[in-house]
Amino acid sequence: MDETEIKRKKVISILKIILILLVLLLVCTCFYEGSSYRSQVLKHIEKIGDNPTQNQIDEMFISGQYIYGDDPESAKLYFERVVEYEPRAAYYLSEYYYEKKDMDNYLKWAKNAGERGVGDAQFNLGVYYDKLSNKREAENWYLKAAEQNNFRAQYNLGVHYYKVGNMKEAENWFLKAAEQNDKSAQYNLGVLYYESKQLEKAQNWYEKAAVQGHVGAQEELSKLMGGEK
Repeated sequence: MDETEIKRKKVISILKIILILLVLLLVCTCFYEGSSYRSQVLKHIEKIGDNPTQNQIDEMFISGQYIYGDDPESAKLYFERVVEYEPRAAYYLSEYYYEKKDMDNYLKWAKNAGERGVGDAQFNLGVYYDKLSNKREAENWYLKAAEQNNFRAQYNLGVHYYKVGNMKEAENWFLKAAEQNDKSAQYNLGVLYYESKQLEKAQNWYEKAAVQGHVGAQEELSKLMGGEK
């Protein structure tokens, strides 16, 4: 790709961002003038019509993200409109229904997002099934999220494999999370290495977690440096 083409793409990206910001400004201005988000959202969606361009899909999705904290009901209209095009909209719908305690719709949209590769939805499904003690299903979703480098899923997999006695896999997943600077994973690696008498490695990971303020790591490091076995 030549330099001219690179510059052209950068300009297009900048113009796209400006357009989206202008749409957001319009929505927010209408709100503060006394109109509801809902009426403006419906007008915006109607104006775009049945065959949105990619830029229009992005506009609606980002607008939904922007107003979600203030008005989730109106944001939901945007997410419903773009969900067939944008997997992350399904994730937001799952969050909406989770907050409403509508677990049937939560699962519907979380699975929709998870099956389309949204890591946060995959992690949330892992947590959901973990709480139900459905370890096989939890492991399945954690693995999907962990493979996308979701450090929380990697950590939870480490805990899972540690509990079932698979220390090789526990080490593997704790290490992946620890390398992303997760202090709990660093601490657990220290524990794992201490238990297997690999004291130099244990000290290394305790130190990394301790620097981040992990109290357990600080205590274990103090014992280790003091010569306690």
